[in-house]
Amino acid sequence: MEEKQLTPEQISRLKAENIASMNIAGREITPTLQQTIAAQKPVKRRPPQYSGAIIVRLSSEVPPATKKCKSLSEMAKEKHLRGLEKVLDEYDLSISAPLVKSMDPDKILELEKRAAKTEFPPVHSLTSYWRIDAREKSDKIDEILKRLNSLFEVDKASLELSATDPLVNAADDPYNATQDYLDAAPEGIDARWAWTQMNGEGAGVGFVDLEQGWFPGHEDYASKSPAIVYGDNRDGIG
Repeated sequence: MEEKQLTPEQISRLKAENIASMNIAGREITPTLQQTIAAQKPVKRRPPQYSGAIIVRLSSEVPPATKKCKSLSEMAKEKHLRGLEKVLDEYDLSISAPLVKSMDPDKILELEKRAAKTEFPPVHSLTSYWRIDAREKSDKIDEILKRLNSLFEVDKASLELSATDPLVNAADDPYNATQDYLDAAPEGIDARWAWTQMNGEGAGVGFVDLEQGWFPGHEDYASKSPAIVYGDNRDGIG
C-alpha cells in the first residue's frame, strides 16, 4: 500500500486528541486512521448569544436577603455590602431582581435545609442568585464584570446566555408519525418534549453512536457529513 505523509494540520489534530505519538509523520494511512482524521474535522458552532443581563451569585458568607429586598441594590444596603453597593451605583445598575422568583425565599431555604441532609446537598443556595439588567451598559460590560468578580461578597458574575424558541417543525417530515423513538419513555427518548424547550432544536450539538446500519447519505444528514470513527457501518443493516 502506498504510504502518504500527514499534513501538519492533521498531525496537530491527532496529537491534541492523544491519538498520535511524536513520530507519527510518515506513518501509513490506514482506513481506520482516515476515519479518525475525518472525525476530527472542526465543527462550526454558533457563537454564544447573550441577553444583556448579568447573573450574580453572591458568596456563601453573605446571609440571605429578607423578603422586602426586591433588588440587588436594596439587598446590598440591607447587608452593608459597601463594595457591591458602590459598583451598582457607579454604573447605574438599578434594575435587578432575584433570579428565582417563582418561590418565596423562605420556602427555598427550607427545602435547601432538608436537601442538605441528603446525599445530594445543595452546592449553592438559589437565593444567592440575582439578575442585573445591563442592556444599556454594553460598552462597559467587561469592565462591570471585572469589578463585580473582584468583590469579596460576589462569588461569580457572568453574562446570561439568551434563549430562543425551538426551530423544529416535525410536520415537514413524512416519516414523523412512525418515529416512535421520538416519543416519551418507555418507547423513546422524548425528543418531542425537548423540541418545545428554548434552544431545543439541537444546534451545535453532536453525538457518537455505537451502532451499525446508518445511512450516511440520508437527506437529514445532507449538511452534517457524518464520519465513521472506527469499525464497519454495514450500511443499511441494523
